[in-house]
Amino acid sequence: MAPHAPTFATPVDGDLTEVAALEEPLRRIWCSTRATVELGELMFDGYPRYAPGQLAAPDVADPAVTGISEMPVIHGPDDWRAMTTRLRMVLEDPRQLLSGCVTDFAVRQLVEAGNDPAKVVVPGLDGVTYPTDL
Repeated sequence: MAPHAPTFATPVDGDLTEVAALEEPLRRIWCSTRATVELGELMFDGYPRYAPGQLAAPDVADPAVTGISEMPVIHGPDDWRAMTTRLRMVLEDPRQLLSGCVTDFAVRQLVEAGNDPAKVVVPGLDGVTYPTDL
């Protein structure tokens, strides 16, 4: 639950008063964390799930990969399986933040484009024709 949980001093002489007082806030944090894990399973069923310590830098292009412990490799802006798997991992692995879901891919694209943001493909936005008569 770190870094979100409140801390307490080491109990002196077995006095657990301070520890016991934190039970409710710690349970709230745990329930919120657990709820996102369960949400990931429901929302992204069929995509590889987060599984601690199984694969390093996994490649989910292989359909046999059913669990990951680290963010999978994104092969390009159309690699929706990897990007959607990353969304599931963000929900299921409390170490992850949504803001970091595709940051490494975006930075890699920017470097490969000579630091020219106009040359970076934004998955889900670029190459899509949106109606203009709304």
